[in-house]
Amino acid sequence: MQPYFSLVIAARNDNYGGNFLQRMQVFINVLLALWNKHGLDAELVIVEWNPPKDRPCLKRALTWPKSLKPGVVRFIEVPETIHRRMANADKLPMFEYFAKNVGIRRARGSFILVTNPDVLFSEELIAYFSHQRLSKDCFYRIDRYDFLGKIPSGLGIPGTLMYAKRNLCQVNVRAKNPRRLTIPIGRLQKWYGLSFGKWPGSPRGYGNRLFGETAVITLNDDNGVFGGVYTNASGDFLLASSESWREIRGFPEFTDTFTHVDSYGCHQLKALGLRQTLFIPPCMIFHWEHGREEQKSRPAVPAEVWENDLKKIRAGLLGPAINGENWGLRDEKLLEAPV
Repeated sequence: MQPYFSLVIAARNDNYGGNFLQRMQVFINVLLALWNKHGLDAELVIVEWNPPKDRPCLKRALTWPKSLKPGVVRFIEVPETIHRRMANADKLPMFEYFAKNVGIRRARGSFILVTNPDVLFSEELIAYFSHQRLSKDCFYRIDRYDFLGKIPSGLGIPGTLMYAKRNLCQVNVRAKNPRRLTIPIGRLQKWYGLSFGKWPGSPRGYGNRLFGETAVITLNDDNGVFGGVYTNASGDFLLASSESWREIRGFPEFTDTFTHVDSYGCHQLKALGLRQTLFIPPCMIFHWEHGREEQKSRPAVPAEVWENDLKKIRAGLLGPAINGENWGLRDEKLLEAPV
């Protein structure tokens, strides 16, 4: 049967950012527990790209709940032989958006959320998904709240999420000025958020009732950076119908850069005529901050290149589909193994 919801991530057991397995384990623990609690009809698609030979595969390295139903978690492996065919394979150990396209192409859900394995979802957000109120006329974004510290073991799901809230340091937002894409969260903002459920973010003056019209708002205007298309931290949360993802043929499959490819995806979905829609608190995501030393040696194109491309998409001169019909490694027979 076709699930309502697919969540796609790309990963490999290379300790990216430090403490990677713990970050991914907490992601899985919180996600699957909340899915089960709220009866979300969903699947998790994990694309393991170019798995390191000297480390166990993620399926074996992680712990899975005994009550996990067959087919809820699917691993798709892209081997080193395919990775090595690509330009810059020696500089990029994982082509993140190629990998995410592999998952998008093979996802079975009516709606597909592309995210990362170090993001935690609030219970209210998972509960909203379970009510199946998403619209095929929209693509969905969310402000990413970053937190610091090492989550203690044994906290349970509510305690883990509360730890993330109590250790927030900043929120990534849609802004009018490219230099103000983050808002620091100090003690006063944290106290106010924990006490009243209202946090600094992209919109102002909204309520926080759940499951009504105020769970999401429309940002379908041209205010802000990049013509109002909300691209900031979009690699951590970009949600649309499966039909929309297939119409834009996933993210551009570039081999000369690892940055801002998610921004193309936002622009491409907007170019379809979809309404840009934002989840607001208490529907939130929390990102476990980590180091990014590995990125310094990776290739990236100059800003003027991708900024010019985004302008072309907004002007209708490029896209919405950029890839060819074989996007997402369509013709490759990839090993798939359920947990």
